[in-house]
Amino acid sequence: MAGGHFGGDAVALALDPATGLIAAMALAMVVTAFALTRRPPTKASVTRARAGQGALEGLFGTDRFERELRRAARRPQRPYSGESVVMARIDHLHCVERIRGEDMRREAAARVARIMRAGLRRTDKFHTIPGDGFVIVIEGAREAEAAGIAGRLRRVLARTTHSGHVDAMRVTASFGVAERRAGESFDTAQTKAQDALDAAMHCGEDCVVMASESEEILCLPPPAPSQDGIAAKGA
Repeated sequence: MAGGHFGGDAVALALDPATGLIAAMALAMVVTAFALTRRPPTKASVTRARAGQGALEGLFGTDRFERELRRAARRPQRPYSGESVVMARIDHLHCVERIRGEDMRREAAARVARIMRAGLRRTDKFHTIPGDGFVIVIEGAREAEAAGIAGRLRRVLARTTHSGHVDAMRVTASFGVAERRAGESFDTAQTKAQDALDAAMHCGEDCVVMASESEEILCLPPPAPSQDGIAAKGA
Protein backbone atom coordinates (compact mmCIF):
# COMPACT_ATOMS: atom_id res chain seq x y z
CA MET A 1 0.00 0.00 0.00
CA ALA A 2 2.79 2.32 0.95
CA GLY A 3 4.69 1.52 -2.21
CA GLY A 4 1.60 2.16 -4.34
CA HIS A 5 0.97 5.48 -2.71
CA PHE A 6 4.57 6.54 -3.27
CA GLY A 7 4.38 5.49 -6.90
CA GLY A 8 1.21 7.59 -7.48
CA ASP A 9 2.86 10.66 -6.04
CA ALA A 10 5.86 10.17 -8.29
CA VAL A 11 3.66 9.92 -11.35
CA ALA A 12 1.80 13.11 -10.35
CA LEU A 13 5.08 14.96 -9.87
CA ALA A 14 6.29 13.69 -13.22
CA LEU A 15 3.15 15.00 -14.92
CA ASP A 16 3.33 18.51 -13.37
CA PRO A 17 5.98 19.93 -15.79
CA ALA A 18 4.02 18.66 -18.78
CA THR A 19 0.85 20.20 -17.46
CA GLY A 20 2.59 23.54 -17.02
CA LEU A 21 4.02 23.38 -20.53
CA ILE A 22 0.62 22.60 -22.00
CA ALA A 23 -0.94 25.48 -20.08
CA ALA A 24 1.75 27.86 -21.31
CA MET A 25 1.24 26.76 -24.91
CA ALA A 26 -2.52 27.21 -24.61
CA LEU A 27 -2.07 30.74 -23.24
CA ALA A 28 0.30 31.60 -26.09
CA MET A 29 -2.23 30.35 -28.62
CA VAL A 30 -4.96 32.50 -27.08
CA VAL A 31 -2.77 35.62 -27.16
CA THR A 32 -1.77 34.93 -30.77
CA ALA A 33 -5.37 34.42 -31.83
CA PHE A 34 -6.40 37.69 -30.15
CA ALA A 35 -3.62 39.57 -31.89
CA LEU A 36 -4.55 38.09 -35.28
CA THR A 37 -8.25 38.78 -34.94
CA ARG A 38 -7.79 42.40 -33.81
CA ARG A 39 -8.58 44.88 -36.64
CA PRO A 40 -6.45 47.96 -37.29
CA PRO A 41 -8.04 51.28 -36.20
CA THR A 42 -10.23 52.87 -38.85
CA LYS A 43 -10.42 56.58 -39.68
CA ALA A 44 -13.90 56.81 -38.18
CA SER A 45 -12.77 55.25 -34.92
CA VAL A 46 -9.82 57.63 -34.71
CA THR A 47 -12.15 60.58 -35.34
CA ARG A 48 -14.53 59.41 -32.65
CA ALA A 49 -11.67 58.94 -30.23
CA ARG A 50 -10.34 62.41 -30.89
CA ALA A 51 -13.81 63.90 -30.56
CA GLY A 52 -14.21 62.23 -27.22
CA GLN A 53 -11.00 63.76 -25.92
CA GLY A 54 -12.66 67.12 -25.47
CA ALA A 55 -16.06 68.45 -26.49
CA LEU A 56 -14.79 72.06 -26.77
CA GLU A 57 -11.58 71.19 -28.64
CA GLY A 58 -11.53 73.00 -32.00
CA LEU A 59 -14.56 75.14 -31.18
CA PHE A 60 -12.82 78.30 -32.41
CA GLY A 61 -10.52 76.60 -34.88
CA THR A 62 -10.00 77.56 -38.52
CA ASP A 63 -12.16 74.73 -39.85
CA ARG A 64 -15.12 75.70 -37.71
CA PHE A 65 -14.70 79.38 -38.60
CA GLU A 66 -14.74 78.56 -42.33
CA ARG A 67 -17.85 76.42 -41.89
CA GLU A 68 -19.59 79.28 -40.10
CA LEU A 69 -18.65 81.67 -42.92
CA ARG A 70 -20.09 79.30 -45.53
CA ARG A 71 -23.24 78.87 -43.46
CA ALA A 72 -23.61 82.64 -43.10
CA ALA A 73 -23.16 83.10 -46.86
CA ARG A 74 -26.02 80.68 -47.51
CA ARG A 75 -28.24 82.40 -44.95
CA PRO A 76 -30.71 84.91 -46.50
CA GLN A 77 -29.48 88.46 -46.04
CA ARG A 78 -31.63 91.20 -44.56
CA PRO A 79 -32.44 93.93 -47.06
CA TYR A 80 -30.71 97.26 -46.57
CA SER A 81 -33.27 99.44 -44.81
CA GLY A 82 -31.64 102.71 -45.79
CA GLU A 83 -30.47 105.81 -43.96
CA SER A 84 -30.84 109.41 -45.06
CA VAL A 85 -29.10 112.62 -44.12
CA VAL A 86 -31.04 115.89 -44.04
CA MET A 87 -29.29 119.25 -43.99
CA ALA A 88 -31.48 122.21 -43.00
CA ARG A 89 -30.95 125.93 -42.59
CA ILE A 90 -33.26 128.69 -41.38
CA ASP A 91 -34.12 131.07 -44.20
CA HIS A 92 -32.94 134.68 -43.94
CA LEU A 93 -32.21 134.50 -40.23
CA HIS A 94 -29.47 137.07 -40.67
CA CYS A 95 -32.20 139.53 -41.63
CA VAL A 96 -33.95 138.80 -38.34
CA GLU A 97 -30.78 139.68 -36.48
CA ARG A 98 -30.36 142.89 -38.43
CA ILE A 99 -33.98 143.97 -37.88
CA ARG A 100 -34.85 142.48 -34.48
CA GLY A 101 -31.45 142.04 -32.87
CA GLU A 102 -29.20 139.20 -31.75
CA ASP A 103 -31.46 138.06 -28.91
CA MET A 104 -34.41 137.65 -31.27
CA ARG A 105 -32.29 135.69 -33.73
CA ARG A 106 -31.14 133.25 -31.02
CA GLU A 107 -34.70 132.86 -29.74
CA ALA A 108 -36.02 132.10 -33.23
CA ALA A 109 -33.25 129.56 -33.86
CA ALA A 110 -33.97 127.81 -30.55
CA ARG A 111 -37.70 127.60 -31.33
CA VAL A 112 -37.05 126.15 -34.77
CA ALA A 113 -34.76 123.53 -33.22
CA ARG A 114 -37.44 122.55 -30.69
CA ILE A 115 -40.07 122.21 -33.43
CA MET A 116 -37.78 120.01 -35.51
CA ARG A 117 -36.88 117.76 -32.58
CA ALA A 118 -40.56 117.36 -31.72
CA GLY A 119 -41.32 116.22 -35.27
CA LEU A 120 -38.71 113.44 -35.30
CA ARG A 121 -38.62 109.93 -33.91
CA ARG A 122 -36.48 108.89 -30.97
CA THR A 123 -34.24 106.83 -33.21
CA ASP A 124 -33.45 109.82 -35.44
CA LYS A 125 -30.39 111.94 -34.70
CA PHE A 126 -30.56 115.74 -34.57
CA HIS A 127 -27.58 118.09 -34.35
CA THR A 128 -27.16 121.84 -34.65
CA ILE A 129 -24.28 123.30 -36.63
CA PRO A 130 -22.84 126.82 -36.68
CA GLY A 131 -24.68 129.31 -38.83
CA ASP A 132 -28.21 128.35 -37.76
CA GLY A 133 -28.09 125.00 -39.52
CA PHE A 134 -29.15 121.50 -38.58
CA VAL A 135 -28.14 117.94 -39.45
CA ILE A 136 -30.77 115.21 -39.19
CA VAL A 137 -30.03 111.51 -39.65
CA ILE A 138 -33.20 109.53 -40.33
CA GLU A 139 -32.75 105.82 -39.71
CA GLY A 140 -34.45 103.26 -41.94
CA ALA A 141 -35.62 105.80 -44.52
CA ARG A 142 -34.94 106.05 -48.21
CA GLU A 143 -34.43 109.44 -49.80
CA ALA A 144 -38.05 109.93 -50.87
CA GLU A 145 -39.34 109.01 -47.41
CA ALA A 146 -36.84 111.32 -45.73
CA ALA A 147 -37.86 114.10 -48.12
CA GLY A 148 -41.46 113.57 -47.02
CA ILE A 149 -40.41 113.99 -43.38
CA ALA A 150 -38.47 117.13 -44.27
CA GLY A 151 -41.51 118.47 -46.13
CA ARG A 152 -43.67 117.89 -43.07
CA LEU A 153 -41.20 119.79 -40.89
CA ARG A 154 -41.12 122.58 -43.46
CA ARG A 155 -44.92 122.91 -43.40
CA VAL A 156 -45.06 122.93 -39.61
CA LEU A 157 -42.45 125.68 -39.47
CA ALA A 158 -44.26 127.71 -42.12
CA ARG A 159 -47.49 127.60 -40.08
CA THR A 160 -45.77 128.58 -36.83
CA THR A 161 -45.49 132.23 -35.90
CA HIS A 162 -42.85 133.44 -33.47
CA SER A 163 -43.86 136.38 -31.34
CA GLY A 164 -41.51 139.30 -31.72
CA HIS A 165 -41.13 142.57 -29.94
CA VAL A 166 -43.76 144.29 -32.07
CA ASP A 167 -45.66 141.78 -34.19
CA ALA A 168 -45.62 138.11 -35.09
CA MET A 169 -42.66 136.81 -37.08
CA ARG A 170 -42.77 133.94 -39.57
CA VAL A 171 -39.66 131.77 -39.90
CA THR A 172 -39.12 129.18 -42.63
CA ALA A 173 -36.35 126.71 -43.43
CA SER A 174 -34.91 124.99 -46.48
CA PHE A 175 -33.84 121.34 -46.62
CA GLY A 176 -31.46 119.18 -48.61
CA VAL A 177 -31.95 115.41 -48.48
CA ALA A 178 -29.57 112.62 -49.50
CA GLU A 179 -29.73 108.88 -48.98
CA ARG A 180 -26.70 107.16 -47.55
CA ARG A 181 -26.28 104.21 -49.85
CA ALA A 182 -24.90 100.82 -48.84
CA GLY A 183 -21.13 101.04 -48.39
CA GLU A 184 -21.13 104.84 -48.59
CA SER A 185 -19.49 106.93 -45.88
CA PHE A 186 -21.45 109.41 -43.81
CA ASP A 187 -19.30 112.29 -45.04
CA THR A 188 -20.19 111.49 -48.64
CA ALA A 189 -23.91 111.43 -47.86
CA GLN A 190 -23.62 114.67 -45.89
CA THR A 191 -21.84 116.35 -48.79
CA LYS A 192 -24.63 115.32 -51.16
CA ALA A 193 -27.22 116.63 -48.70
CA GLN A 194 -25.33 119.93 -48.43
CA ASP A 195 -25.28 120.28 -52.22
CA ALA A 196 -29.03 119.66 -52.27
CA LEU A 197 -29.48 122.29 -49.53
CA ASP A 198 -27.49 124.80 -51.57
CA ALA A 199 -29.81 124.12 -54.51
CA ALA A 200 -32.85 124.58 -52.25
CA MET A 201 -31.57 127.90 -50.93
CA HIS A 202 -30.79 128.98 -54.48
CA CYS A 203 -34.48 128.46 -55.27
CA GLY A 204 -35.37 131.06 -52.67
CA GLU A 205 -36.83 129.87 -49.37
CA ASP A 206 -39.13 127.30 -47.78
CA CYS A 207 -38.01 124.51 -50.13
CA VAL A 208 -36.99 120.83 -50.02
CA VAL A 209 -34.60 119.40 -52.63
CA MET A 210 -33.43 115.79 -52.90
CA ALA A 211 -29.89 114.98 -53.96
CA SER A 212 -31.14 112.63 -56.67
CA GLU A 213 -33.07 115.53 -58.22
CA SER A 214 -30.01 117.76 -58.36
CA GLU A 215 -27.95 114.86 -59.77
CA GLU A 216 -30.54 114.27 -62.49
CA ILE A 217 -30.54 117.95 -63.38
CA LEU A 218 -26.75 117.95 -63.70
CA CYS A 219 -26.86 114.85 -65.91
CA LEU A 220 -29.53 116.15 -68.28
CA PRO A 221 -28.32 116.94 -71.81
CA PRO A 222 -28.45 120.56 -72.96
CA PRO A 223 -31.77 121.58 -74.52
CA ALA A 224 -32.06 121.36 -78.28
CA PRO A 225 -32.17 124.67 -80.16
CA SER A 226 -35.65 126.00 -80.83
CA GLN A 227 -37.01 125.33 -84.32
CA ASP A 228 -38.75 128.70 -84.27
CA GLY A 229 -35.46 130.43 -83.64
CA ILE A 230 -33.82 128.58 -86.50
CA ALA A 231 -36.68 129.49 -88.82
CA ALA A 232 -36.48 133.13 -87.79
CA LYS A 233 -32.77 133.23 -88.54
CA GLY A 234 -33.38 131.65 -91.93
CA ALA A 235 -35.97 134.25 -92.73
